Order: sequence, then structure tokens, then C-alpha cells
Amino acid sequence: ALLFDISFDLAIVVFLLILLSFVVLFVFEYLAIKRFYSTLSVTVKFPERIVTSDVTKVFTILNGAPRFASRIYIRPELSPSYKLSPSRQYVQFDSSDDSSRVEQTVEQDFVPLSRGEISCLRVWLRLESQLGLFTWQLIRKLETPVQVKVYPDSGTSLGKSFDPLQLNTVGQRRIDTFRGEGREFDSLRHYTRGDDLRKIDWKRTARARDLLVRVYKPETNQRVNIAIDCSRRMSAPIDGRQQLDFAVDAAAHLGSLVNTGDDELGLFAFNHRIVTEQRLSKGRGRYHSYLEALRGLEVGDFEPDYSQLVKWANRQRKRSLIVLISSIATPKAIDGIRAAMLSIRKRHLPLLVASNDRALGEVVSNSVNGETEAYINAAAYARVQEIEKKFEVLRKTGIDFIHSDVKNLCSEVNRKYYELKMSGRL
Repeated sequence: ALLFDISFDLAIVVFLLILLSFVVLFVFEYLAIKRFYSTLSVTVKFPERIVTSDVTKVFTILNGAPRFASRIYIRPELSPSYKLSPSRQYVQFDSSDDSSRVEQTVEQDFVPLSRGEISCLRVWLRLESQLGLFTWQLIRKLETPVQVKVYPDSGTSLGKSFDPLQLNTVGQRRIDTFRGEGREFDSLRHYTRGDDLRKIDWKRTARARDLLVRVYKPETNQRVNIAIDCSRRMSAPIDGRQQLDFAVDAAAHLGSLVNTGDDELGLFAFNHRIVTEQRLSKGRGRYHSYLEALRGLEVGDFEPDYSQLVKWANRQRKRSLIVLISSIATPKAIDGIRAAMLSIRKRHLPLLVASNDRALGEVVSNSVNGETEAYINAAAYARVQEIEKKFEVLRKTGIDFIHSDVKNLCSEVNRKYYELKMSGRL
């Protein structure tokens, strides 16, 4: 019994010593983390130019004087909508002297989903001690909040924009720099399959003993006006973005092509009223103001008033290509657009760029299970057929249009713009 009492007392003493050691270590690591946090400064940096849907780097710079080794998990709090990868990142700080400071930079990828401005006001931090006994999670407000402009995707950031003077193909279709007879001669090049035989220079071909084709300078100083529907029908969400965001990207792509081709560019945005309006002009400064206007467009709460579009088109004294970018979800919407396009066609060349209703297409393509789903599928199919009939009527009236998924709007607009220039219809 005496031996048992001694062993029990010894166990208590050992337990108390271990507990005391644990408490001492916990307090020690707490003070170390607390001291390190007091010396820690946090800075967030973005690239100078940010484009929607492009993978962009965000840099979080930590500067502090850790007395002992520690680990910090970091996640900058960005707004508005974005995708951050990885969602949080960690950085290891090794021990240093009291007087020396250590700087660490954490690099993360993020994708802005909307235009406008992206800001970072605070950073989520989680500090862990060397032994892992103490963890401190908190939100650190930045001394200098960061705010950067987010521009629509014009295709120029990754070299995605097409230059009609340099490229021979757009997608799978060959694009010719010839713009019709009577254009200014530019140069000669070797014949390739698909060239117009009427452009062969037979005299120089005889001298060089090889088929040579005349190349003409593309016509410039043409006029392109882009009209964007900012009504509530453009608010439908697709892949985390609004339809208006895809429309703005298409307008930015087309604007880049127009600017590259030395044509004049104009902008008109509307819903039930005029949202913004820019007159026809050209140049680098003009294109920058065009992107600034696109960056600030937002969806309205009302249906579009196409009479505003017609009035604006009538104020354009010189003939131009007027590109209307909108969304088609109901057959009735096409009737309003058709009436406006017929009125615009009296002086200008109208082009409708319409994104289809992806949700409606998904309902049609889904498998049917039960009477309710069969009824919904049949109703959706009837709606799609009615819309296609309306577009067929639009085609018979001679109005050019593009009806495509939002993911293909940019490439389809580029292709159609080149087709119109190639045919000399501008």
C-alpha cells in the first residue's frame, strides 16, 4: 500500500510537471506569436492591368521579425466576385535576430469574373507557432487599401486579337486582304490555293516564272458603331458571370479589331434610356476611353427600349456598320429588334449579335423522367422552334445576324466583321 501511495504521488507530480511544461510552452509560443504579429506588415500588390476571365497574379508581401520559426496561412479578401487558387497559401518564417526583419512574398492566381474595380481591404491570416501549440486566426486590415481597375477582355492581353493585315486565317475560314476592285495596290505574293484567279499578275508571273498574286491595301476610315443592350434580360447568370459581361467582352474584341484596322469606332449603351454614348472617332486614346466606358456598364432593371436605338442611329449622318449586341430568350424579343433593324437599314448596315438562352437549351437536351419533365421539355422545345422561325424571318428580310452561345460570341463577331469588310459592304 505504501509503495502504491508513493507511485501514485509520483505520477501526480510527473503529470503536474508535464502540465506545467505544456502551459509554459503555450505561454511562451503565445508571446512569441504575439510579438511577431506586432512587427508584421502586410502589403498586397496587383498587376497594372487586369482583364476579366484572365488568370492574374496577386502578390501578398509579409515583412516581420520572427524571434522563432512560425508558419502563416494567407488569403487576401478580394471583392467583388473572383476565383482564387489556391484558396489559401502558407509561408514559412525561420527564426531571426531581434534586429533583423524577414520579407516573404506569396503569389496566388485569381480570376476576376466581373468588370469594374477589384479591391482588397484586408487579409485573412492564420499564424501557427513552431511546435503547433498555439494558432491565432484573425483578419488584418491593410494600412493602404488596394483598388485596381478591371477591364473587359479585348483579346490583346494574350495576343488573341486578330490582325487582318498579318493573319491569313480566322478559325477555319481563310480571310483575304483584298477588299474589291479599285483598291490601292500594296504588294505581290506567291499564289496559294484558294486565291482569286482574277488577282494573278500575269506579266510579273511570266517574268518570275511563278504565279504571283496582287495584294491590295485594306480599306480604312470605315465607321463601326457598337450598341449594347444593358437591360435586365442581360442579367442571366452563366458560369458565374452575367450575359452582359460576355457581351462587353465581344464588344471589346470587336473594338480592338476596328482600332487595329484604323476604322472609326463609336459606342451606344441603352436599356429603357441612354446609358452612355460615344461619337465615332479613332486612335489609341479613343480606344482607351472606349474600354473605360465598357468597364462601367451595368445591367438595368427595365426592358430595352429599341426606339432609343433607332433615334441614336438616325443621328448618325454618315453610313456605318451598327452592331447590336443583345440576348434572345423569347420570340417577342426578336420582333422588337426586327422592327428597329428595318428602320436602321434605311441608312446603315445593321448587324444583330444575339446570345442564346443556354438554360433553355439545357432543358431541351436533358433526358425526360416523368410527365412533369416531359411537359417542361416539350414547352422548351416549342419555344426554341419558335425562336428559330423568327430568326428565319429575320434572314429573309436581309438582316445580318449572329445567334450563338456566349462562349463563342467573340470569335463569331470577329469572323463576321472580316466577312463584311472582305465583301466591301462597309
